[in-house]
Amino acid sequence: MSPSASFLLYLVRLGIHPEMELVPTPPDVDWGAVAELASAQKVTAIAWDGYARLYKAGMVTVDMDRNLKKQWLATVYEMYVQRYPVYRATIGHLASVYAQHGFRMMVLKGYGLCLNYPVPEHRPCGDVDIWNFGEYERADRMLEDEMGIPVSHAHHHHTTFHFEGQFFENHYDFVNVHSHPSSKVVEARLKELALVGEEAVDIDGQPVYLPSPDFNALFLLRHTAAHFAGEHTSLRQILDWGTFVQKYHDRIDWKGLEAFVESVGMLAFYRVLNGICVDYLGFSEALFPGGRHSAETRVMEDLFFPEFNDPCPSFLLSQWLWRYRRWRRGEWKHKLVYPESMLRTFFVQLKSHLMKPAHLRL
Repeated sequence: MSPSASFLLYLVRLGIHPEMELVPTPPDVDWGAVAELASAQKVTAIAWDGYARLYKAGMVTVDMDRNLKKQWLATVYEMYVQRYPVYRATIGHLASVYAQHGFRMMVLKGYGLCLNYPVPEHRPCGDVDIWNFGEYERADRMLEDEMGIPVSHAHHHHTTFHFEGQFFENHYDFVNVHSHPSSKVVEARLKELALVGEEAVDIDGQPVYLPSPDFNALFLLRHTAAHFAGEHTSLRQILDWGTFVQKYHDRIDWKGLEAFVESVGMLAFYRVLNGICVDYLGFSEALFPGGRHSAETRVMEDLFFPEFNDPCPSFLLSQWLWRYRRWRRGEWKHKLVYPESMLRTFFVQLKSHLMKPAHLRL
């Protein structure tokens, strides 16, 4: 791992763990490279929090230049701090619209995971994934007929629409059951867990529902695993898992979770993820059961410097060849996540693409 990647991990640990002991920065820090990696890994604001702690304590040996510092701080303010209240208010407003028409709204990932971070607004906010407790068809029809909001059905397991400038994905399935045969088993389990033990948070006087810890444990694992096996994951997604476990460890059925992920071929990835949280991100080992996996180092190297990083060509035929090469080079990732063979997966996903050619996502 490069010095810049190692130092970024140190800044992230400082940003996530307020109690962590400070040590002076190395004199040869390449601040530009660190900032670039932080942006690619979607931890710009969290890394800034780590830097701010060091700076306040007078432990920055050689500081970054003024222009980079201004740019980094401006990014934190404009892309994170300013956006968060609008993002939060929009979620609350949509929930109130649904409530007025008799629907409940659960938020998946995103906003609920922000609440597990030391500074919620420093987790980046993207698309909003929601679930209407099985009533998505009626809820979507209400948006179209009564509010004039176009709803797209181009994807496999959710519809999409824009509300007050924010992009929403309204799930009818939690995972893409057409991408891997094992996903059908995961989906059935998630449907069971979604109806048990949901929680509610208040946004401007409106209750917004969050999944139970047992649902989130399985859903976050599958979501992160699918991104990892399909193309790439990010440090922020791994932090989502680490901060979630840190907050909800005592409320997760660990024996049940481990037994299930083993039955669907995800035990290796589960162990890799837990190991990274402990060995690289500073979380307590006592929070993460299940042991380690030998692929942990390779996963971390690929996280920062992907083994397949060829740019996608512009010509259609070349793009198909590029996708095939990327797919073959990712076979080791596939084995950490799925029980199906690569050949079977190829034909299943080919059928999936033909059914709905929109880009596959979990």
